[in-house]
Amino acid sequence: MDGFTKDSLLENSLLWANSSKPILVLNHNLHSVYLAQRDPEMARAYDRADAVHIDGMPLIWLSRLTSNPLKPENRLTCLDWIEELISTWGKSGKRIFVLGGQPGVADHFVAHILKNDPDLHIASHHGYFGDHGEAEVVRLIRDFKPDVLLLGLGMPLQEKWALRHIDSLGVPLVWTLGAFMDLFAGVQVTPPRWLARLGFEGVFRLFANPRRLWRRYLVEPPALLFHFVRGRIFRTQRS
Repeated sequence: MDGFTKDSLLENSLLWANSSKPILVLNHNLHSVYLAQRDPEMARAYDRADAVHIDGMPLIWLSRLTSNPLKPENRLTCLDWIEELISTWGKSGKRIFVLGGQPGVADHFVAHILKNDPDLHIASHHGYFGDHGEAEVVRLIRDFKPDVLLLGLGMPLQEKWALRHIDSLGVPLVWTLGAFMDLFAGVQVTPPRWLARLGFEGVFRLFANPRRLWRRYLVEPPALLFHFVRGRIFRTQRS
């Protein structure tokens, strides 16, 4: 994991979008760490990643038990900076493709972004294309020739999809961001940002959708304690 701040993340984002080789940027929270411990393909995605920012305050707290503790400003949830990030790319003339969400959600997100940046070069496709539609989606991305591909397919699908296609898409930067479009469109309830800054965003989400998230928030964290004690989780660096 990389200890980016918001400023260093935005600064690096321009460098990544100008890269001559494909750059893969992922994020880590307790859920992704759990999946990477149990799913070899998910683990390979993180091994391939060029940068991994932290999206989960519990990882900040746990890092304080290591020799390289991180700070609250190293926790970077995309809802707090995605619009500024896209605007930064837009001012540099970058082309952006967003992939994910239910049908109509990506279009809603793009329409929202274009209200503030009407000259932005941005295209989208929903994430419900299945195996039969995958080749068509890949073709659309290649034809659009984006500088940045933002994936909102959910974990672990988005990481595995990126790992399979990153070297053949011709896109300088592929970045996985989870359900960011669903949250903007109101498909999922957005936790209050003050609650997220305190690190209790997961509690809000669990109560908002217990049937879908009970395992993620009640079963997975205790299971990670075994790996943490063995020292297998934390390898952080400053960015």
